[in-house]
Amino acid sequence: MTETTTKIRTGKGGRPRLSAEDKLSIQFNTRFSARTHQNLIEKADAAHMSEHDLVRALIDGLEIRSPHRGSDPDLVEAVRGLQRELNAIGSNINQIALAANSGRDMPYYWREIGDHLRSVLDSVLERMD
Repeated sequence: MTETTTKIRTGKGGRPRLSAEDKLSIQFNTRFSARTHQNLIEKADAAHMSEHDLVRALIDGLEIRSPHRGSDPDLVEAVRGLQRELNAIGSNINQIALAANSGRDMPYYWREIGDHLRSVLDSVLERMD
């Protein structure tokens, strides 16, 4: 089943705005037992989705499958850890770029980010061998 959304072009750059019917504008709160909540977290993690995305996908009738089915669980966890590290590095780079674009020079932080990125990439290469 494929999902289609109506997008409105504004003539500006960036992501097109969603139509009113496609926006996530309605909030629905519910309560879970601790066991049910833990089950939701585990299923969302296995499908590599947020809990919110998982619930929306289940309601919309989409098939939920782990993208890593049949993979080595230790390797999957290691890759997820590296993804978190790379995301953190990207966030730091964005903050430094913002500071640099506002006229502040940050050579120390660039060096620190470069060193961190180098160590993460070395970890990736070690796992690949």
